[in-house]
Amino acid sequence: MAVAIYNVGRVLTDVGQFELALNHFDFSRRLSQQVNDVDGFSYLDNAIGEVYLKKKDFKRAEKSFKDALNSVRSRNLTIIEPRVTNNLARLKFELKEYEKALAYYDSSIQLYQRASNEFGITEVNLGISKIYIEQNKFNEALSLIEQSLITAKNNNARKMELDCYSLLSSLAERKGDYKNALSHLKTYKLFEDSLYSREMQEKLFQDQLRLQTEFKDLRIAELSRTNAQQDSAIRRQELTRNILVVVFALTAILLFTVYRSSQRRIRINKLLVEHQKEIKKRSDELEQLNKVKDKFFSIISHDLRSPINALSAILELAEKEQLTASEFKSVTKDLRKQFNHARTLINNLLDWALLQMDNLQAKAEEVDLANVIDENVKLLENQALKDMKLVNMVPSGIKVETDLNMFNLVLRNLIMNAIKFSEAGGIIEIATPKNDEHFVTVSVKDYGIGISKEVQKLLFDKTQGYSTRGTANEKGTGLGLILCKEFVEKNGGKIWFESEEGVGSTFYFTIKKSTHKA
Repeated sequence: MAVAIYNVGRVLTDVGQFELALNHFDFSRRLSQQVNDVDGFSYLDNAIGEVYLKKKDFKRAEKSFKDALNSVRSRNLTIIEPRVTNNLARLKFELKEYEKALAYYDSSIQLYQRASNEFGITEVNLGISKIYIEQNKFNEALSLIEQSLITAKNNNARKMELDCYSLLSSLAERKGDYKNALSHLKTYKLFEDSLYSREMQEKLFQDQLRLQTEFKDLRIAELSRTNAQQDSAIRRQELTRNILVVVFALTAILLFTVYRSSQRRIRINKLLVEHQKEIKKRSDELEQLNKVKDKFFSIISHDLRSPINALSAILELAEKEQLTASEFKSVTKDLRKQFNHARTLINNLLDWALLQMDNLQAKAEEVDLANVIDENVKLLENQALKDMKLVNMVPSGIKVETDLNMFNLVLRNLIMNAIKFSEAGGIIEIATPKNDEHFVTVSVKDYGIGISKEVQKLLFDKTQGYSTRGTANEKGTGLGLILCKEFVEKNGGKIWFESEEGVGSTFYFTIKKSTHKA
């Protein structure tokens, strides 16, 4: 009975019912004490430590694991010792004490090697690979993970194989190899879906309810037997009273069980409702993504085909020597413009795709706002776009926290838009009209043709991707402002604009103010 209740506690730990698991372990300990099962205390201390580790209560977890380790070593329980040292290594990893974690893993792997436990060795190798990833020892980590993956596949250990793909994805992401990170993540998700379906979770809840009922029945039976032994001498005199007590107890248990069952059904119904809402949300997201996909294909088929076809035609004419030098110079100048547009489109499409896959993470750093804007202004002025005058009105000394690459993309997109819809020789002003305790507002103002009311409604709609030609017949991709919105929001800010036809437009976005003290 002690072992069975201990195993139920392990199952409850795996499904996240930590308090109920601790109750089972406590009851199992009391049964072990009754039968003097001293070895069982080592297993219980280790299991309790795992519960506290999952609850992030590291102090209690360490005490339980060390109690277990002292017990197994004093009683020479070599079968459980590597499991305890492995758990201590996991604890030290959570505390970022990597050298201590490696020392415990070394102890575990030696014990598993003595026992020829291939699965134990593989589990330790996966733990060591996590430490190597944190220490940027990527090659060593990759070698261990690949060895573990081979072992898992050969032995059809699907849970271990799932862990390997998760670590491969994390490793590739840390190395900046987002393509392989995405590939491993997709494989991980496929395995995860097959292992942890919604039906399995509901079955676990139902099994848990059944185990709780059986657990209570076991306790009632034990109490009944104990009372029967203690009252055997006076059973005849108190028979009527004992029957009434038992009936009352059984009635109370039955009522309590019925109540708990109704509460469980209510919770399950709530889970089903939430699940339906989640399915509806996912369906809406898929529908929107499908519209975005259609828009992408439309852009790619229209805007990428033209420069490629033009290049093919020019090369064919040049090969046949049907173009003069002056004609070739003229057409290549126009072709260069088309390819610049195509390059901008491709860059925007790639950035957008990374955003949709959540692979583009904002890495905030402290920067001087005026200096960064100056760098972008000089870069664009050197390109002599329409002979525009770019004026940086931002005062020096304003420190902000942002992902520099994302900030540069947003600022350049807004300035390029302002240039696109302004007449040659005009002025573009970059300023900070508002600077409060937490955010700085950056504005990009032009005195161009402005935006109509109808178009204003479409600018930030990613399912539309609206684009129109500029004052010099410049093309647009329809993705620039959408990327600006995504990047600004990814850095914790917001973006908006004001515009009047024939007067000009002003785009605003907020950026977090630096919290570092000088």
